[in-house]
Amino acid sequence: MRDLYHICKHGSLVKFITPYWTSEDAYEDPTHVRFLSEHSWEYFSKSFYQRNPNTDYGVDYTFDIENVTLMVRPEFLNDPNLAYKVKHELNVVQHMETRLRVNKLT
Repeated sequence: MRDLYHICKHGSLVKFITPYWTSEDAYEDPTHVRFLSEHSWEYFSKSFYQRNPNTDYGVDYTFDIENVTLMVRPEFLNDPNLAYKVKHELNVVQHMETRLRVNKLT
């Protein structure tokens, strides 16, 4: 993330498509070394550290979170219990699409 931040200009938009942490795809691929949820991106935002002033993960760069979209598997799209299943069941969310904006002014 640090390298990506350094090569981008201020205001650049970066899009990530990653397996969701409850998807088998996140665990089956041996190249995946981190399992990400919609909250994982907060660790790269200034607002996270403003809310948690005693927290230091050594992140010295800032992205603004534009949006995080959970891409639900088609068979769950009209499920009335979707919100519950996303949090409590495996393979409901296939992947996550995240858009971050590079912020070099903070």
